[in-house]
Amino acid sequence: ITFHQMDAQQLTFDSFSFDVVVASLILSVVPDAEQALKEMTRVVKPKGTILIFDKFETKKKSAAFPKKIFRPFVKLLGTDIGLSFEYVFEASRDQLILKENSSVMLKGMYRKIILQKVDE
Repeated sequence: ITFHQMDAQQLTFDSFSFDVVVASLILSVVPDAEQALKEMTRVVKPKGTILIFDKFETKKKSAAFPKKIFRPFVKLLGTDIGLSFEYVFEASRDQLILKENSSVMLKGMYRKIILQKVDE
């Protein structure tokens, strides 16, 4: 699945098309991460898996002052260094079960997240 900017920001796949959706470094670069996760949720089958590897703001501490200042400029270059997974996940929480949310590298900035779609 490739995300690119479209007017409706909708994938061109039917609902319930995939057993697994893999999103590697996607949510931090798309214009609307919440909408991207909603689309992943729409196209994955019930009990299907969404595997996310991306960079997110760490849960343990708020962003450092320099990071807060530079975030808007870095975002203009195409990546969001302060994206909160918890914020993105909130809009899809009723359709997804969080199976894993683990630090992969850089003290939790890069995380592996496994979600399972609820059985409808």
